Amino acid sequence: MVSKAMTRPEDEIIPWLPTPLRSRLKAFRETEDFKKRSRQNSINKRTGPKAGTVHIVGSISAEQTARKMVIRDNKIPKAAKLFEQIHSRKKGNEKVFCDKRAKSIWDEHQRLKLNASHSRVEVNDDALFLQAAGGVNSKEDLLNATRAELTRTKEEVKQTKDAIVRIESRLGGSSS
Repeated sequence: MVSKAMTRPEDEIIPWLPTPLRSRLKAFRETEDFKKRSRQNSINKRTGPKAGTVHIVGSISAEQTARKMVIRDNKIPKAAKLFEQIHSRKKGNEKVFCDKRAKSIWDEHQRLKLNASHSRVEVNDDALFLQAAGGVNSKEDLLNATRAELTRTKEEVKQTKDAIVRIESRLGGSSS
């Protein structure tokens, strides 16, 4: 989104990006440090164990997907359910994951859940999923970002859901 905004003509108004911020962002994107990191990020996307990781939901963010799930299910989704929604789809009776990495994370989560159920020790499913996914990394990825969402009270969930519905009704849209 920001990349596309930076390619727009200088005189074009971008409602979500004030002109002073746009100028600062453009200057920042022209620094050698930014260009170096950008090149490295491009390489990282194409190589290594994280190469090719995609989402079934496309460019829809995890936060947006979680909001839709809150409205649909009337509760905050567990980390594993959110992951499943974003990384898999049903093909007949079979669940198909978007890539090998997503499948291996899901399989590890299922194995950890099974082991926990056999030990009869009550374990937090979100904690099991974080363990299966490799924990929280320094980039504060999806799992870390959604952790705060998973701790909301029922009243906070209701308030969030009501706010989303109000905003969408004003905009004439729907989250389903």
